[in-house]
Amino acid sequence: MWLREESIHRVITNTWASCLANGLEHDPCAILKECATKLSEWNKVSFGHVQRSIKSKKRALEVFQSRFDPSTWEEQRVLREEIKELLTREEIMWKQRSRVQWLREGDKNTRFFHSRASNQREHNNILRLKDEDGRWVENEEDLCTVSVKYLSNLFSSSSPQSCSSVVEDIDQSLTDNDRVALERQVTSTEVHEALM
Repeated sequence: MWLREESIHRVITNTWASCLANGLEHDPCAILKECATKLSEWNKVSFGHVQRSIKSKKRALEVFQSRFDPSTWEEQRVLREEIKELLTREEIMWKQRSRVQWLREGDKNTRFFHSRASNQREHNNILRLKDEDGRWVENEEDLCTVSVKYLSNLFSSSSPQSCSSVVEDIDQSLTDNDRVALERQVTSTEVHEALM
C-alpha cells in the first residue's frame, strides 16, 4: 500500500539525510530505527483514517448528487476517483493484514478481511514458553529472558576453537585489498544505497 504513495521516498530520504547531518553515519541501526519511527508517523497521517475519509467523501458526493447541478459534475468525478483510490487502499490494507489470498479469487468483502486480520493478530502472540528446567513461564519479562537464553545457547559453541587450521588449507583468492574491504565496517551510506 505504501508503494502507491510517492511521498514515501521523500520521507525516507529526508530522514536519512537528517540522521547523517546529526552524526549518525556510523550507526545504521539508529538510522533505520529513526526511519521506522518517521514511517510510522507518516503512515498515521497518510493512511490512518482511510475509513473515515471514505465516509466523508461519500457524504460529499451524495450532497453533490442530490442537487442535480451540472456545474458540479467535475467535482463529482474527482470525488469518485478519490473514493475509488481510498477503497483500493483499504482493500490492500486488509489484504496485507489478513494474509489470505481471497482477493485474487474475487472476494472483496472488507469486513471479512478485518475479522481475519483481527483473528490473525490474536494467533501471533506467544503467551508462554518452557524454560530449560521444563517450567512454563508466562510474564513478559520471563518470556524475554527464556527467548534470549535459548537463542544465545543455540547460536554459541560449547567448545569454541580457532578456525585458523581450517583456513590455512584454503587457497587464498582474495587480495589484501579485497580482504580489507570485506572486513571494514558497513557505513550508513552503503546501507542507504542498498535500501534505495
